[in-house]
Amino acid sequence: MRIVFSGYYGFRNAGDEAVLAGLLRLLAQADLAHPGDIVVLSADPGWSRAQHGVEAVDRWNMRAVSSAIAASDLLISGGGSLLQDTTSLRSLLYYAWIMRKARALKRPYMLCAQGIGPLRRSISRRIVYNAANRSAAITVRDEASAELLRDLGIATDRIRVTADPAYALDAPQPRPEPRERPTIGFALRPWHDRDIARACRPIAQKLSAAGIGLIGIAMHPPLDAPVCAETLQGLSDSIVDTAGDPQAALQAIHGVEGLIGMRLHAIILSAVCSTAPTAIAYDPKVTATMRALGLEDYRIDLDALDADVVVSRALTGLADRESILQRIGDKLTYLRQSAAENVAMAAAAAGSGVH
Repeated sequence: MRIVFSGYYGFRNAGDEAVLAGLLRLLAQADLAHPGDIVVLSADPGWSRAQHGVEAVDRWNMRAVSSAIAASDLLISGGGSLLQDTTSLRSLLYYAWIMRKARALKRPYMLCAQGIGPLRRSISRRIVYNAANRSAAITVRDEASAELLRDLGIATDRIRVTADPAYALDAPQPRPEPRERPTIGFALRPWHDRDIARACRPIAQKLSAAGIGLIGIAMHPPLDAPVCAETLQGLSDSIVDTAGDPQAALQAIHGVEGLIGMRLHAIILSAVCSTAPTAIAYDPKVTATMRALGLEDYRIDLDALDADVVVSRALTGLADRESILQRIGDKLTYLRQSAAENVAMAAAAAGSGVH
């Protein structure tokens, strides 16, 4: 099966690349598609080829994009938060245009493991309705996304709630040797006009005073590394630049005992790596993920951020790590199976024709 992937790929964000790596792994395991069958629409085709071993074309080269889709059996839009208008309306229009191009070329497409919304504009809601209504299959990564699609008028039986494909990845083996003291990784990100470093620095200071080692984990380095560095200034010089490589992110997260995470996929990979997460929920997708992991009590909303509460949760997570990992383990098997449903739906979509 020849597949074209449309998503936030080639921007060197380890979270989005983890989604793609998970989908590629699941497709290969199911013997549905292998690297030679895949074309990724990428912001940096050369990097995507080297990173994933697949073919890639410039996502802005419309002739190359059209040729790739025309030669495919299926366009997969996703995973990730593509159909939302908080980043920009332009971003939403781009992803919708790619799906319209597939339809014009009489190629089926699917929405795969998408996080839908927020949709703040009426035009955005119309665009997403049209894209979803004409898709050959729809999988979303959380119930809130399914509810939003239902609110737009998409039939319930057309929507499958699955899990993020990043759950299909494995932790590196063996686990690194423990450090001299327990260590917590900070996977932070900027968010609108919030001063995240200022808000999180007291957390880092209190943990350091408690004898906890600290490192920063920059999932999307150009944005995240400055926030992590400012938060940990004078407390730790260790900032892991993942360079957008999900394996580097896995290695870093696997090497710490706990994680304080804003980045969604840092939290997901912490579950994969048996690292105890404490989440700062800046977006409903983070809340949904902690709920899926059975760890709602280790989620603190950004709007109600209290350093003492975060520190208490993180220290409790270290002290009760085995119990927390048992809770995660009970959920992880189901989440991995649910992630595999995305590629089963892709196989069905490829054979269903254009809607």
